Amino acid sequence: MSRNPASSRASHLRRRERLATLGLGLAAAAIVLPLFRSGVLHGVELKTMDARMRLRGAIPPTSEVVVVAVDARSVDRLGQWPWPRAVLADLVRRISSAGARTIALDMVFAEPSREGPTQDEELASALREAGSVVLGFFLTGEEGEPGLALEPPPGIELAVTPRGGFSEIPAWPGIEANLALLAGAAPAAGHFGVLPDADGTVRHYSLVARHRETFYPALALRAVQAYLGAPGLSLRPDRRGLPRLLVGELELPASERGELWVNFLGPYRRTFAYHPAADVLDGRVAAEAFDDKLVFVAATETGLSDLRTTPWDNVAPGVEVHATVADNLLRRRFIRDGAPETLLGMAAILLLGPAGGAFAAFSRRPARGALLAATAVAAYAGLTQLAFVRGSRHLELVAPLGALALGYTAAAVWRNVFAEARAREIRATFSRFVSPAVVEEMLRDPDRVRLGGEKRELTVLFADLRGFTTMSERLPPEQVGTLLNEFMTPMTQVLLDRGGTLDKYMGDAIMGFFGAPLAQPDHARRGCETALAMREALRRLNHGWAQRDLPRLALGIGLNSGPMAVGNMGSAMIFDYTVIGDEVNLGSRLEGLTRLYGVEAVASEATVAAAGPGFAFRELDRVRVKGRREPVRVFELAAPEDAAASDRAFTTDFAAGLAAWREGDFPRAERSFREAAARRPDDGPTRLYLERLRAAGPAVPEGWDGTTTLTVK
Repeated sequence: MSRNPASSRASHLRRRERLATLGLGLAAAAIVLPLFRSGVLHGVELKTMDARMRLRGAIPPTSEVVVVAVDARSVDRLGQWPWPRAVLADLVRRISSAGARTIALDMVFAEPSREGPTQDEELASALREAGSVVLGFFLTGEEGEPGLALEPPPGIELAVTPRGGFSEIPAWPGIEANLALLAGAAPAAGHFGVLPDADGTVRHYSLVARHRETFYPALALRAVQAYLGAPGLSLRPDRRGLPRLLVGELELPASERGELWVNFLGPYRRTFAYHPAADVLDGRVAAEAFDDKLVFVAATETGLSDLRTTPWDNVAPGVEVHATVADNLLRRRFIRDGAPETLLGMAAILLLGPAGGAFAAFSRRPARGALLAATAVAAYAGLTQLAFVRGSRHLELVAPLGALALGYTAAAVWRNVFAEARAREIRATFSRFVSPAVVEEMLRDPDRVRLGGEKRELTVLFADLRGFTTMSERLPPEQVGTLLNEFMTPMTQVLLDRGGTLDKYMGDAIMGFFGAPLAQPDHARRGCETALAMREALRRLNHGWAQRDLPRLALGIGLNSGPMAVGNMGSAMIFDYTVIGDEVNLGSRLEGLTRLYGVEAVASEATVAAAGPGFAFRELDRVRVKGRREPVRVFELAAPEDAAASDRAFTTDFAAGLAAWREGDFPRAERSFREAAARRPDDGPTRLYLERLRAAGPAVPEGWDGTTTLTVK
């Protein structure tokens, strides 16, 4: 029986199509594999590990680690931090007398006590009496300030073999150590050098760090050594030249950077036992709470402690990280991420890339191929979660699934019309960020849209609702959600109506930008108009909330213009259309300045220059924000009608006071600001300058130029 030539030709074409799509799957694996090896996908992979931790759920900590916290109640009870060192001496004695085996102080005493040398001697005496006490010291990015204890005492460094090796371990240029008197009373010490990942989240802990070719252990590592009574700490190379960190004879897993992947146990305050320092000093904590324990003592009150972001918490005190690492070391709860796990990840990439192409190629119905691909994703994700929960192993998730998705997508695109795919991409990408009218304009001319990253002149806007957190604490969760929706809906509409792009929601804050995806030469003007419209929308909301017996809320808005990177940031699978860069960070800092100056909207000089006429700006200050060397002039943005109704004499007095302040003529500045305050007693910037003048005194600091340097974000 002869074969139908048409059928044979069709079969041949199908085979060619399937081979082509399988080839695309192999090409996908070949593309993803070097990306995996280069670390490009590492940031997204870290996010998946955060999700795996939360999906695993909280696990009980060791009972051997407890925390004594200088919390809000303790500060209310004993006064402003830092406390006199005699009080800390009493605290150390009470913890030690309760049977603590080791006390680790998550604080540094680099300067003599303000109350006199007897306070330092009292604390030193308490440290000697306690015996097993571990002090902390700072590693800094700068050489340090004259007069501080800049070098740790000898004898606290690691024993290293060979000398001069381990170049991947981070080097810190400066050290801020403890006073020699105190360091001698407690010769065990460890550094606080915890480096967050690029997204600001702490996931890795520097067990060892380097300063001037000398290696020092971290606070948690030194505390565990003291707690276990191990004879020493040493650093040696393994057969591959990677750091081999030993506590006595116990070997710890460390990366080539000397870091431990922290296995966080759960949310802050639901992990370790936290005891307020005031309760310890007042004798309200049972002695057995510290018996034979490793006790970390640290400030946890907001504003006093070094706050950290962890996979579980947006804000947690740094001591939570140290205590967690101590738990990991004592319980051997290590996240394993070595050569075997890397090889398994590479094998998964080489397998799933072609599999993704096969799912699209061998499924006649697209829905069936998509179902097979989704099943493979779920199965592999479940495997990685099982490996983490049961074996504390990190198996790569993003790169293998990226290879699968890329292989499947390439094969699917092979069978679809490219123009329609482009239109779907534009709709899916931007429908959440811009108004429907803007999306349709983009579809009329797709070449105007660049979906990758690029550098543009844009204006970014940050708007934060003041007082919402306090109000939400006394409301049921469902009402909190309703109020937040009532706020976000009109604010988002105001942004979209003026051609803005919604970047993201951040709790009770909103971030947007102007000038992308479509170019807008008047992006600064649009940003200022949006800020004023948001203020007006909030006034209407406050009126309605007042009728429901809810308090009035305020809005803080920051605006900045300049070059920013804009585009799809993320991976091939998961991304956001967003803006990043130094000018974006400055916009966020300006929003924070509204609290300091007591105004509703703060704009940078770049935004003021680009906005053009029609707005009322008042220069507030010249500031050097955290993270930037060059100062920037900042302005209050007010509605033109508000400015027209204001007293021109007040504006003149404030400007005269600001000019005198910068010139260092403090008496003239005070006279002008007092005259301004008499005209408008409720003006926040005027009150702030009068407070600064009272704090400054009559003497003008050397090198004075009137610039305000901010040390917090």
